Amino acid sequence: MHCCCTVCNLRDAMDKTGRFEYTEKNNIGERLTKTRSDRKSSTPYAGSEQVKTRDAIPTLNKASDQDSQIVNSQQRTSVRTKMNPSRASALSDVACAVKTVASLATQNETIINTDMPFDGTDSASLLVRTKKRQKEKADKCRKRFKSESREIRRLSETADVLAEIINSGQVSMATRVFLNKDFEIEVIGKLLETDKCSRSDVQNILNSCVEMLMSEMKKKVKSVWLGFRQMYPNVPIFVLISYDNGIKLSEKDIPNSFRSFEFVFRHEFEVSEEAREITKYEENKQTQMCERQRREVKITLSKNIDQLLKCHRNIEMVGVSSIRSIKYGHRNARLITGYCIVVYVHVKGIIPYGEKEFPRRIEHFPVDVREGKFVPYSNVPGAREYHQCLLMGCQIVRCKGSSGTLGGFLDLQDGRVGILTCAHVALTEEERNTYLDSSSDEQLRQHISIPWNTPRMGQPDEYHEFGTVLKFALKPGGPSEVGVDAAVVTITERAREPVCGAFPKNQCSASGFTADSPMEFPSGHCTKIEDRMEGCEVVKFGATTDITRGLIAHNCLHARRSHVTDMAFKEFMYNQMEITPLHGFHRFAQKGDSGAIVFMAKRGNRNKLVAVGMVVGGTTSDTAVVTPILDILKALDLKYLCFKTFDPCPRPRQLLSLEDLKKGQEKQSKQITDQEKRFQRQINRLEKEIKKGVARTHEMIARLSRQIQARR
Repeated sequence: MHCCCTVCNLRDAMDKTGRFEYTEKNNIGERLTKTRSDRKSSTPYAGSEQVKTRDAIPTLNKASDQDSQIVNSQQRTSVRTKMNPSRASALSDVACAVKTVASLATQNETIINTDMPFDGTDSASLLVRTKKRQKEKADKCRKRFKSESREIRRLSETADVLAEIINSGQVSMATRVFLNKDFEIEVIGKLLETDKCSRSDVQNILNSCVEMLMSEMKKKVKSVWLGFRQMYPNVPIFVLISYDNGIKLSEKDIPNSFRSFEFVFRHEFEVSEEAREITKYEENKQTQMCERQRREVKITLSKNIDQLLKCHRNIEMVGVSSIRSIKYGHRNARLITGYCIVVYVHVKGIIPYGEKEFPRRIEHFPVDVREGKFVPYSNVPGAREYHQCLLMGCQIVRCKGSSGTLGGFLDLQDGRVGILTCAHVALTEEERNTYLDSSSDEQLRQHISIPWNTPRMGQPDEYHEFGTVLKFALKPGGPSEVGVDAAVVTITERAREPVCGAFPKNQCSASGFTADSPMEFPSGHCTKIEDRMEGCEVVKFGATTDITRGLIAHNCLHARRSHVTDMAFKEFMYNQMEITPLHGFHRFAQKGDSGAIVFMAKRGNRNKLVAVGMVVGGTTSDTAVVTPILDILKALDLKYLCFKTFDPCPRPRQLLSLEDLKKGQEKQSKQITDQEKRFQRQINRLEKEIKKGVARTHEMIARLSRQIQARR
């Protein structure tokens, strides 16, 4: 069909319906504008009319109640700016109800005279009045049915004309129609119900609308993607992800050309409390998988993870759990103990356009969908202590970048000393992308060396530089391979090289360490994570949270890096460890702890530590994401025993101030006084007991003497 024929057909269809008119403004192009000439004459699908009909017709009442429940559930999570999308599907029920009531009213009209007076005493008069009221309501339903029929015909004619425009290849014109402020979203449903236009063509137009919306709101919105709800597959929904800056978006921020669509607003890390509540429940119940079932669920997940990520681009993380949640947010919500595969998404209940819903089961394991995201634990530079000789766990800062934690010290092959931390701490996102683009695939599988004197690191801020980034590894991994996010920094300032394997703070009674038995890592030993270690206790020292303890939940978490704004780009980190905080700790790690080494105590000695992993981030459910340490060393081409060893040395005594000495003396004198008082009370009690004993002895002697005299 030629362009001129399409325009003529569009003009004819608009003139027939009387609802649209074809105009040309400023010779820009064709546009569709909606006129309101006959809106007053036609009866809309209004809420007030629905309430009146609901009182009269039981059959209509059921459909209306269901419709209102659906609308209320949608309004809790989204913003609707047009009429109810389910009204066309309920027209068949309305028609049946109208015909039924109309037939009853017609039959009763010939039997009962509706003009009889009502005196309040005759029961027949009451019946007549009731039948008259039913007839009036049936007439209203009949008028409403005619109005809805005209509405359906009008939408169908508009959809037919729009389908001709799309099939003729005029995508720009169809996009302008979609973005008209008076465009009705129900037309899209009519387009998808018929075979005159393919779903892919409609999706391409909607994708162009997404790009236009993103370009207009790029300062407020981080990403935009298109989806739909399972109950309404023909109603598109725009999901807007805003920056986590405390500014909340609303429908007022939407451009006028997009007001006819439905929107869902979320912050970058805004999720529901479902995953966090389940994590706390698992901590309290201490539910653990048996070895056989744990092995089976991991094998099942590793076999199907690639296919799952390929079919669903909105997945944020994938893991396993021993608790399954059913109908969260409803009255009959419950938790079931059972091994399941957990799929984390940012917005639950909305399916990306062009995809299907998640499978109910993967092989013989059920699938539980929760809201959650991976959060890198780098932080903005903050004021931390300065250490002339660097210590493990202190804060390090990328110059003009974010901050993290100094993980551990390394003995490099050239005799220099290096430190281990995360790549997203040592390099900015632009630098990482630059080096990744300039490297081959073979280099990505190994590690990337960086030219000398490029990115520099400081401690505790960028004004106190101590070294440069030597190399980094940033790879996603695979179903049987661990993803790595790590970097090696060379210490160029000799005066700041470490002299011991200590940490900045050496006393934390809540974590089991004291001044006599501080937290140290002089051995440099590391070990491999195995399945049998799940449920074991671990400890770490971070620049933000200091000493914290946790439990290894599992080592099969697959997480998508949150700094990626494009949903189609899959930068996943496979086979990570998930650490839950031990009872008494709110979190195992927070922002600023990226790069901290996670340790496990040796058997028989709680303070002899062995490295098992490194913190790379966390989740929105207060758990930490840790990469196994041996996989990090392998990706960076480092030896197994590359951690620097130190000789254990006694902790130097700290000089006390006069105030501390006075407080200590007062405390000791108070303890001595309390002890003297306690001893004096014991002596007084013993004296009383002795006196009582002597008095009883004298009484016994006197009694015996009297008995002897009485016998004589």
